[in-house]
Amino acid sequence: NVEEVQEMLCGMVEQLIRSKLLYPYRLLGHYFLMAIDATGMLSFDVRHCPQCMTRKHGSGTIYYHPVLEAKLVTENGFAFSLMTEFIENPHEAVSKQDCEIKAFRRLAPRIKKRFPRLPIALLGDGLYAEGPVFDICKEYKWKFIVTLKDNDLPFVNTEFKKLLPLQFKNHLTFFPAKHKPTRQDFCWVHDIEYVDTQKRQHLLSVLQCLETTKDKATSTKYKWVTNLNLDYNNVYTVANKGGRQRWKIENQGFNAQKNGGFGLEHVYSNNPVASKIFYLLMQ
Repeated sequence: NVEEVQEMLCGMVEQLIRSKLLYPYRLLGHYFLMAIDATGMLSFDVRHCPQCMTRKHGSGTIYYHPVLEAKLVTENGFAFSLMTEFIENPHEAVSKQDCEIKAFRRLAPRIKKRFPRLPIALLGDGLYAEGPVFDICKEYKWKFIVTLKDNDLPFVNTEFKKLLPLQFKNHLTFFPAKHKPTRQDFCWVHDIEYVDTQKRQHLLSVLQCLETTKDKATSTKYKWVTNLNLDYNNVYTVANKGGRQRWKIENQGFNAQKNGGFGLEHVYSNNPVASKIFYLLMQ
């Protein structure tokens, strides 16, 4: 049974938490970093099962099975699978296919039910910069640090640009390491009032980091939206030990399992239940 194997996996992670082995890697000494992302698992040239996702391309149709992962990530490179949600259509003749955000709305209550008191800081890419995700985090008392692109949440981006010159104290320049010629310029604005499409209000903060290295003529920009209280003493930690750790789910997580000899995308079985169990056992 897929749920039984998932529970075994949750129990292993719970043991690590209860043993306080992950305590040193908590953000700001309190929050466990939970990165959320989807990846491809299986793909076929012909329909594999009624739940297959479909995507058209020039020469035909691809039938595929993606998966949404919630992983506890740490600064020193761990990526522990906390819980999995398989992205799949309920039947073959669907008007709208399943997707990553729909899967997250199913996954979030499962995580909250299984780990009701776990203090979580959710890390997500720009896809999660939306009101319904913020609302779930508010309901579950989760913190979030979500990538904010310049064309996402136009009102929030506009307010950030307007308010930043007025908050001249909200700037910090930091040199992460003496042996690396890297400079980080942080700026932030807090308490931006955002009303989503469901007329729900959220108080958001925006944190931006411009990173400049000696051998590059231009700076790299990182920007996040968060419900954490930002100040002069914690922006470096929130950015570098929080927001930028999202890459662990892609590098130490998916990339390692796809290209490190584990065969995440290999079809070990054509049986849909067996395929899911193989995936969970790999985690």
